[in-house]
Amino acid sequence: MVESIHEIFKKKIIPVTFERRIGLFGATSIGVGALLGAGIYVLIGLAAGTAGPSVWLSYLLCGVVAFFTTLLFAELARIVPLTGGGYAYAYKTLSSFGSFMTGWFLALGSIFACSLYAIGFAEYFSSFLGYDVLGFGVKFIAILAVAAVTLLNTRGTKSGNRIQQFLTWGNVLILALLIIASLTKLKVHQLTPLFPRGIPGTYGAIAIIYISFFGYQLIANNTDEIVDPTRTVPRAMVLSMCISIVLYVLVDSLVVIVSSPSGLA
Repeated sequence: MVESIHEIFKKKIIPVTFERRIGLFGATSIGVGALLGAGIYVLIGLAAGTAGPSVWLSYLLCGVVAFFTTLLFAELARIVPLTGGGYAYAYKTLSSFGSFMTGWFLALGSIFACSLYAIGFAEYFSSFLGYDVLGFGVKFIAILAVAAVTLLNTRGTKSGNRIQQFLTWGNVLILALLIIASLTKLKVHQLTPLFPRGIPGTYGAIAIIYISFFGYQLIANNTDEIVDPTRTVPRAMVLSMCISIVLYVLVDSLVVIVSSPSGLA
């Protein structure tokens, strides 16, 4: 049935409101879930190949630098508690044109990041199947993964938030078990030489992994669904970043100490 002109204008005039269901734990889950992805499962091998055993230092330095950006985002989230994240902040400070350009940059960045995550998931999933999957098959799996996540996000905040928490903290639990299991197979001598490719190799790895420390800002995209956003959003950003930095450094250190030297070549 075609909507009347009065119904259309009513929707334009009355703002859309959301029910605030997400607390600090849920908001932190969004940030941790976005941060602990390709950085550990896809980029760590490339970074280790560039930095060698000092890859853990690359992640630590990169995390510290990115943390200052997190603090800036957290302060903006406190001052401008609006859904939209970087776009909303730019709109309040740089006018409509600045926010328009910022929005497009964020959209393009999200497209490239999601492509990386989807392909990384597809590669792991195809190896889990136990046989080689052609390039088209990997892309098809990636497309299905994106479609499944898109469908999940249409189910509403309550259902999506529960699944988000289950996947995020399940991932953290798996990484924690990996860290504990690796403690029995330490090969500390593999940390020497620490800089086989020199300091430039360590810094060069930072350029590869910098994208690993973006994701906390997605918390701000859900501001209208978060309880007490002026306090919860900044705290969730800082907490998710701290948790991710610790896990990144621990996992990277153990990858170097446990793996064979040829695995870092």
